[in-house]
Amino acid sequence: MLLVCCAFLRKLNRLKYVLHKFNKVKVGDVSQLFSTAKEKYQQAQFNLQQDPSSADLQQAAYLEFALQSKILKQRKVGNLITLFMDDKGQLVDNYEDVVAHFINNFKSFMGSPSPAITQLKQDCFTHGATLNLDQKLGLIKPFTKKDVMKSLFSIHSIKSPGSDGYGSGFFKVLW
Repeated sequence: MLLVCCAFLRKLNRLKYVLHKFNKVKVGDVSQLFSTAKEKYQQAQFNLQQDPSSADLQQAAYLEFALQSKILKQRKVGNLITLFMDDKGQLVDNYEDVVAHFINNFKSFMGSPSPAITQLKQDCFTHGATLNLDQKLGLIKPFTKKDVMKSLFSIHSIKSPGSDGYGSGFFKVLW
């Protein structure tokens, strides 16, 4: 069970990296866009304070604010999923139905028990060798830095890298 959790966490971390990269490349850095828009608006306001009677500066400040607000709003709206095609080929555009569809779809593979676990028969566990009590306790006892070092140095240095992209040789050199 612990190995399944670790594998799942590694996959989530890889997914997080991919989604973060996708967001920067395809979606863009919204916080950076907002900061730029805010700076331009503040500069326009500053210019307007220097010459409050200038209609051109008033219009420029307003247009800058409106333009940047529109860009951010369009980006936000463009990222929403507002419709989908169901199994029958019908276009569904009711927001509540779209939300319900995605929640049900997500639950179908994340909220259900794994078939690998449900198909195990309990009598299989009683056949063959089993651990005695001391061995079971040894599996859950706390480990020391020395245990980690011994395990790490027992791994060959040219083994393939882990989910973080670094192999055991990297960590051996840094230890």
